[in-house]
Amino acid sequence: MAASFSAAAAIPPQEKYDVFLSFSGVDTRNIFTSHLHAALLQKKIVTYIDYKLERGDEIGPALLEAIEKSKLSVIIFSKNYASSPWCLNELLHILGCMEKYGQIVMPIFYGIDPSDVRKQQGSYADAFAQLEERFKDSIDKVLNWRDALTKAANLSGFDNSKGTWREYLLVDEVVKDILTKLDWKSSCIWGMPGIGKTALAGAGGIRKTWTKSVAKIRMLLEEENLNIETPTVGSNFVGERLARTKVLIVLDDVEEMRVEVNDFPFWGD
Repeated sequence: MAASFSAAAAIPPQEKYDVFLSFSGVDTRNIFTSHLHAALLQKKIVTYIDYKLERGDEIGPALLEAIEKSKLSVIIFSKNYASSPWCLNELLHILGCMEKYGQIVMPIFYGIDPSDVRKQQGSYADAFAQLEERFKDSIDKVLNWRDALTKAANLSGFDNSKGTWREYLLVDEVVKDILTKLDWKSSCIWGMPGIGKTALAGAGGIRKTWTKSVAKIRMLLEEENLNIETPTVGSNFVGERLARTKVLIVLDDVEEMRVEVNDFPFWGD
């Protein structure tokens, strides 16, 4: 019996992570996955990564909760991904969260053709021959894994099956796409177009101050092309990332210790 994912929308658990990484440690832990993880952290993106070197068949409650409390899951398909029941069970739970909560899922095909994942061919055919023998008394589980691989391989993602991307460029593009997706998910919409939101936000000389602030925000987040039009029409996610940034502020030639909150036109209270 194929895996069944509920199409009904549900209220997701309180989000704790921006990104959850699902990967085969033997294939990518010390190369692509570690580089991607470092790049995400540099952009102040809270990322969950499982550091266990040895994995069994069943994943624990803490890992299931981490998947459920993530906004976006990245599945790094590689040669040996399908050989691991642990990875396959992660995949099942990720797709369940996509169907139930609307979680964003991004597949990356690293050294494996998407059609091999979709149809369980090549190294995936070898893996499933062993899985069918190993789990012959619970064959429904194997069928669920097959169905999950087919579903995931049909999602939009990044194909580096032929190694045509230089790794640092692939990491850079993946991070940009993740930022775009998370930014879109957390965008604030303050009323219908044409009702004067931008004019109001730009009144009273605010725009000049805001332009300077945006330049500082871009520097802190290391994003030259960050687009924030007005102080009130923007992304909550940018504010969240700023809140995770540690900065050193040096005040020179201060005569009076009094700071107005309005001097810092950022989001939040």
